[in-house]
Amino acid sequence: MKKINWGIIGAGNIASSFVKALAENPDAVLYAVASRDKERADSFARLYGFSTAYGGKSFGGISAYEKICADKKVDAVYIATPHTNHAELSLIALKAGKAVLCEKPAAVNAAQLQSVLEYSASHKVFYMEAMWMKFNPAVRRALEAIRGGVVGRLLDIQADFRINVPYDINHRLYNPLMAGGALLDTGIYPVSFAMLAASCAASTAQKASAAAVKKQDDFYEGSVLPPSHILSSVRKALSGVDVWNAVLAEWNLPSGQLTARLCSGNDIEGRGFCNDALLCGTKGKIILRDFWRAQAVEYYDEKNNLIKKEPYPFKVNGYEYEIEETHRCIKKGLYESPLHTHAHTMTVIKILDSLRSQWNLIYPCESAAPEGSKKDCAENGSLFESPGKNAQENIKKGGIGLYSDGACSGNPGPGGWAAVILYDGKIITSQGGEKQTTNNRMELSGAIGALEKLFTLPKAKTEKIVFYIDSQYVKNGITSWIHTWKQNGWKTSDKKPVKNKDLWEKLDLYTQQFKIEWRWVKGHAGDTYNELCDRLAVEERDKRA
Repeated sequence: MKKINWGIIGAGNIASSFVKALAENPDAVLYAVASRDKERADSFARLYGFSTAYGGKSFGGISAYEKICADKKVDAVYIATPHTNHAELSLIALKAGKAVLCEKPAAVNAAQLQSVLEYSASHKVFYMEAMWMKFNPAVRRALEAIRGGVVGRLLDIQADFRINVPYDINHRLYNPLMAGGALLDTGIYPVSFAMLAASCAASTAQKASAAAVKKQDDFYEGSVLPPSHILSSVRKALSGVDVWNAVLAEWNLPSGQLTARLCSGNDIEGRGFCNDALLCGTKGKIILRDFWRAQAVEYYDEKNNLIKKEPYPFKVNGYEYEIEETHRCIKKGLYESPLHTHAHTMTVIKILDSLRSQWNLIYPCESAAPEGSKKDCAENGSLFESPGKNAQENIKKGGIGLYSDGACSGNPGPGGWAAVILYDGKIITSQGGEKQTTNNRMELSGAIGALEKLFTLPKAKTEKIVFYIDSQYVKNGITSWIHTWKQNGWKTSDKKPVKNKDLWEKLDLYTQQFKIEWRWVKGHAGDTYNELCDRLAVEERDKRA
């Protein structure tokens, strides 16, 4: 078969790591790269020797990503963009007849993934999630050992993946617009690993000896065994996404109960003391250091004595193994890999959905809540299809989304206000407060603070602005009551002076400078940015308490 021409979608760090391994594969041709930034695409192409680069946001309405998928010379694409467009880009590539290797997670939720897998299966076009850990020789050897009964009956699984990234609301790991959080980025590894180990443990009870283990090529085939029960705990970042989580899972196997303790996080460094995987059984245990990228398997007896250590050094950097499997499947005409099946990918995403449901974590890009969520987005009291979704759609169309909130303790007492602006794909915040104030003044101050921030943004006076607010006092006041107040010389209908006249006058003046559509949103009902505003406002209030 001829060599495979690869197209790379996204030109970030993970794409660079992948391409370094791709360049060492004799069957691969580094043909094209695409990025929203033309300069970045050209630079990436020069650095790694790609002959073609697609860049810029559109070519007559066609994006660089669509352009690379339409290129007839491209045989396979590797998708290395943020989570939120994995499913969308996978479908574009599949419909163009390209084999697809998509970075994990394959989609933000199971509903998104379903359409991708259905198209791949019905049209027999290869698709695989780039869960590189599953192709790691050390990981595969450890799981083969479990399946062969090397540690006896598996009793306990432990796996951690923690990194330390400073908080920045616009960093992909903390930005809800980008489906940030630890779970989808690092947490997917421990969950996938535990599910594989549980599947191997289940098969151990059905096998008489290690000799009955399947041959390596189809070792993972059919290995889909979700937990019988799952509990979790979460700590969230100020932006509302999970910054740390712990999962306790349980499998009720024919051989007995199996438990797993899994953890992932973005603000605690795990290297050197965590980030290992332990597979503990009745006859000993297996340890994988930095388990998702392990290059050795350590075997211990039941007294914790090291029996042996098998080295499995990478040939390049670890990405080469998923590339080899992709090539093998393409050459065989397969639409899915027996080593990482569509069923496994879907089962993991459903588990992640169930965990986010426990945490009430819904991303703005989702058209519905994760499966099993206690909170129905369509009935949460807001005017959106999904919390924050309309605001995000407004950004895609070139508009600007605004949120504001206020908080006060004692009323009067210490207070705080906050504003969140969704502008040009970024989240901009503003906040403040007073030592002695009222709740209504803080609500007004939040709206004013949001509009003051708009004056610093170049597109604000020409773009449509949608202002989401949970204060009926502010919304009704600025859209209706204020007209009567001004006609009556700033008196209410019962001839009393309007309270907070100074703030109403300022808000009225600022409002006239922009094209604003005001929308009410129910507070504390799960809207991503309303919740963020609330937390920021409370933080400011507490500073002054």
